[in-house]
Order: sequence, then C-alpha cells, then structure tokens
Amino acid sequence: MNPCPKSSNSWTPYHLVIDEFHVALDDFCKSSIKFTQFKDAITRARSVIFMTGTLTDIQRLMITGTVAKAEGGQLVEARYCCYEFSPIKANPLQICVLDDFRADVVELFKRLKSDLVAHRPLPKVMLAISSSKLESYRILLRDFGLEDHCYVVSRQEALQDEIEEARIGSKPILIASPIFSIGLNFVRQLEFLYCRFDLIDADTSRIIQTINRANRGDVACEVRLYAGLVMTDPFYFPPRPQVLEQVSNALAEEYSGGYNGTDLPQILDLAAYKFYRKIESNPNKAIGQLIRYDSFQNYQMVEKPVEATLSKLTPKVRKEAKQQFQRAQKAAADHYDKCILALVSG
Repeated sequence: MNPCPKSSNSWTPYHLVIDEFHVALDDFCKSSIKFTQFKDAITRARSVIFMTGTLTDIQRLMITGTVAKAEGGQLVEARYCCYEFSPIKANPLQICVLDDFRADVVELFKRLKSDLVAHRPLPKVMLAISSSKLESYRILLRDFGLEDHCYVVSRQEALQDEIEEARIGSKPILIASPIFSIGLNFVRQLEFLYCRFDLIDADTSRIIQTINRANRGDVACEVRLYAGLVMTDPFYFPPRPQVLEQVSNALAEEYSGGYNGTDLPQILDLAAYKFYRKIESNPNKAIGQLIRYDSFQNYQMVEKPVEATLSKLTPKVRKEAKQQFQRAQKAAADHYDKCILALVSG
C-alpha cells in the first residue's frame, strides 16, 4: 500500500513496516481508539508493508476492507497488492491422538534419560503445552533426573528473566505454553516438537506459526500435533447483518443516554470482527480446516513411521506410561492446592 501523505507540516514523513501482522491486527482491533490510530498510521505513511506468514480468512477481509476505506473505497494494483510465496511441503507432520500425549511424553522422557545415562548428547526438545500450569512436567522431569537440563516456563508461572533465559539458554529441553512459542528463534535447532492446543483459543495462524518453529534449517525435526475431536467441516460464519444486529442490540443499552461522539459504525465493525475471530479460534475446527485443505504450509501430513520407537508401544507399556503421567498430574494438583492454602492462611 502506498497512500499519498496528507498535506501537513506537523508530522515527519515515514514508511511503516509491521511484522507478525496476524498478531498486530488482532491487537489493533481490541478497541476503537487503537483501530483509529492504526488507520491514521497507514493513511499518513508514505508506504506500508504488512509482513506475516499466516492470515485467516477473516483477517484477510478485515485488512482489505480497512485499506479500501483508507484509499477512498477502491483498491487498485498500483496502490495495494499482496505477495504470497508458495510453501515447500517437504517436512513430515504427524497428527496424533490427543489421548496418546501423556504416554508419548513419558516415553520421550525415558529416551532422554537413557541418553543421559549413556552420556549421549540430549536432543533439542520442545513441548508446546495448552496450559500455563506446568508443575506436572516439573515432577516428571525430576522423576527421570532431567530437571537440570530443562526450562519449564509460562507467563503465569515464570518471571520475565526466566522466560528470557529459556528463549536464549543452552539447555536442551523446553516446556512452554504455545503462546510463548510464537516468535521463538532457537540458536540450536529443534529435533523434537510436540504440540497441543486443546485448552486454549487457537486459530490456523497460531497452529502454523507454532509448528514452524521447527525445520527452519538443516536439522530434521520430528513434529507431532496432538488433536482431540477434529472437525473438518467448514467454519460457519453467521451472515454479517445478523451479527451486526446482535451487536447493535447489545450496545443499545450502553448508549441509551445519547450519542457521545463515538464512531458507532466502527465499533460495530470491530465487534463483528471479534465475533468472527472467536469462531476461527476453535482449535479442533482450526486443525480440521488445516487437514481438510492440506494447509500446513511447510509440512506434509504423514502417519507415524513404523520404525519410530514410540509407535511400537504395547498397550501395557502405554497404559503404564499414561498412569505415570496421571500420578504426576495428581501430585501437581496437590502442590497447587497447598500453594493456595498457604496464600489464604498467610
């Protein structure tokens, strides 16, 4: 986009570049004030570049409509264009049953313990977890003697300096929430990446951005995406007039005292955008769409390889591994209960 600058001497001419735009757009749309500032910024800029690896359908519509309004209602190629690069689907991606996650994690830790005992270098491992409560993983890591070789962080349970150390540190094991994984660039490339999104809002962008943390160089990474009830039927978006009517009714009481100068049409547009984005943020539906349209960008969906160690688990071994994980979960729950009681009594 290359809008003409306004004739004013009150500002310095500038070019605007916004990276990770799929995240920035949602942030701009959180309030009418932020969105107005965003529109002003792109209108006044001499040129604008939006950069991202992923956009959802609703985000595409929003940015196109916003730029169209800034351009006076029309889009022409000389003023606005979109460049997309075709992905190279060269890396294998395993779509795994969510119920297998606990047993697979325990078996992975067993393998890492075996490497440690044999004095073999530990591979670079990341578990992207859909919960900020990570005490059960700390317990498991202690059980396998791996606690000195890992970072376990989430925004709720770690200090900022601990999070920064996890981002740049040299320990081979990282366990973190998927939100934390966005934007990570490891000095040492990943060799194992296990992801789950079942307990959080996650759209196709977040899922793709997370798995793209791996296979960014010359080190092959085993990537597993654990999913629950995958729904491959297309998203259903209620008609826009119906959504706007619902939003209008919800806002009617707030503005019953009269118009206060707020841009009501813009508020309705933002409310509709957030309504539709909530629909897109269902992880089971998002994974289903990625499977349905084979949209995992740099990945090709594959079955678990026959030679893979973890695919050879007998039902008995899998059951025992799952039970070990459940014991760690129980101990973690007790730990959190004690912490709450200590806070209340203290």
